[in-house]
Amino acid sequence: ELAIRLNDDNELIPLMNKLKAQYPELSVMSWKDIQPELGMITEWLDVMLYFVMVIILLALCFGIVNTMLMVVMERVKELGHWDEPDTGFHYDHAGDHLFVSYRWSDWNGTCCPSG
Repeated sequence: ELAIRLNDDNELIPLMNKLKAQYPELSVMSWKDIQPELGMITEWLDVMLYFVMVIILLALCFGIVNTMLMVVMERVKELGHWDEPDTGFHYDHAGDHLFVSYRWSDWNGTCCPSG
């Protein structure tokens, strides 16, 4: 019995074919041929790893979305300070919608509203 360890799994099939051609009287088998259960376990662990990664990424996405929504909802309160005469902006809350509009009557022709 002789065991050969390779650094790259892609080299396995070409090496097995080469050994079978050079030594037809020998039985050349890979570790998956010798222990198919072990091969199935490694494939199952790969699938489980991807499944756990998907769960972690989904939790991460929910956390990011929740944080962004909280930041936006906190900023909505600050828009109420725009409804002051010297800003030129008007804040109007109707139902579930937020409207922010500029009062053009306050525009003095420059880059900033009159105040």
